[in-house]
Amino acid sequence: MILKGGVKVEVIASHPYIKVVREVTGLEKTETKDKRELRLYQTKLTTKHREFNIEDLIDVATRKIGEEGGLIFIHTTSGLFSYTVEEIDKTFIHTVNNLIREAKK
Repeated sequence: MILKGGVKVEVIASHPYIKVVREVTGLEKTETKDKRELRLYQTKLTTKHREFNIEDLIDVATRKIGEEGGLIFIHTTSGLFSYTVEEIDKTFIHTVNNLIREAKK
């Protein structure tokens, strides 16, 4: 829960995603996975560096890659954003899309 201007703002749902950071120094190449989180609130969906207003979201979709992992696609009025996930939580996707539909009414 976050207090913003005295108003309680709660996370409705969250979903982990990863950012693969590749670094090349000299003859060595390293890869690290930075674990991050998508957070859904009543009025927005946030990532580590972005904030999407619910009114600007069109839908959220997934694409499975491999046995468990895949991509989450966030379709907005400003474009398409993709996030790599180690597993796909369909409940999170349905919750986001239901909130988008409710906001459009």
